[in-house]
Amino acid sequence: MTAAVPVPARPRLLTLADRLHAWHGTAGPLTAAGLRHPALSPEERARAARFLRPEEAGWYAHSHAELRRLLARYLATAPARLRFGRAPCPRCGDGPGGAHGRPRVTEPATALSFSLSRCGPDWLLAVAADGRRVGADVERLRPLPAARLAAACLTDAERAWVTGPGAPDQHGRSRRFLRCWTRKEAVVKAAGVGLATDLARIETHAARPGPAVVALPGPGGGRFAVTDLALAPGLVASVAVESPGGAREGDEGSESGEGDGQWGPGAQRGRPRRKDDPGGIHP
Repeated sequence: MTAAVPVPARPRLLTLADRLHAWHGTAGPLTAAGLRHPALSPEERARAARFLRPEEAGWYAHSHAELRRLLARYLATAPARLRFGRAPCPRCGDGPGGAHGRPRVTEPATALSFSLSRCGPDWLLAVAADGRRVGADVERLRPLPAARLAAACLTDAERAWVTGPGAPDQHGRSRRFLRCWTRKEAVVKAAGVGLATDLARIETHAARPGPAVVALPGPGGGRFAVTDLALAPGLVASVAVESPGGAREGDEGSESGEGDGQWGPGAQRGRPRRKDDPGGIHP
C-alpha cells in the first residue's frame, strides 16, 4: 500500500483592517514538481536550487508560488505574469533592484504594497491594497540567549521587560525577546531600510499588548501601527503598516482588546482576538 502524501494546508486569511490583510501558510513536503512550479520565474527557480538543504529549497519555492498566487488574485492577473523589483533604499541610496529596498510589484502597474516573511516551512504575507508601506515578520519560538541579544538590539525599556527583575523563565524571556524582534523587523521591512538601522533606537512598547504605534527615526522613517499575530503554537509574528498622521508614539489601537492583544484565526475585522544571525534570526 502506498502511503498518502500530506498536502500543504490552504493559507489562512487575517483581515487586520480595511484593505490590510495577512496570510499565513505552511509548506508541505518537498517535491520536484514544486521546485518547477510554472508560476515561478527563472530567477526564483535558480535561487531555490542554490539552497544546500532540499527542504529549504522546497519551503522557498512553496512560499514564492503562494505569494504569486495570492497577489495575482488582488491584481486580477496570472501568477506567472507578475514581475518583482525593489524600491530604492532611503538610507543608503541603493537604487531600484538593489539588495534591501522594499519589495514591490513592477508588472502590472499597481500601488499595492506587500511583505513576505518565512521561517522554516511557515510563511507570512502582509498585503496593503491601499499602497501604505507594510512589513511582516514571523519567527519560531525557541530557546535564545535573550540577555545577550537584548543587550545588542533592544532599548532600555525593552531590556528591562525581557531580562530585568520579575522577568519570566527562559521560555518566557525568549518569547518576550521575539515579540520585540518581530515588531522591529516588521517596521524596518515596511520602511525598506533593512537592518542597516540601529535597532536599539526603535522602541516597540512590547510590554503593551498592542496594537501599538512605533516610531522609526531617520530617512525613510515614520510612524507604523504594529499588530502581533497569533498564527499557530510556537510562532511569534508581527505586521507593521504605515500609520495615518496624528497618532502618538506608543498609542495603542482603539480596539486593542484584552490579554496580549494578538490576532488569531477567526478574528473579526477591527477587533483583535485573545489567544491562549542572532541564533538564526534574519530579515
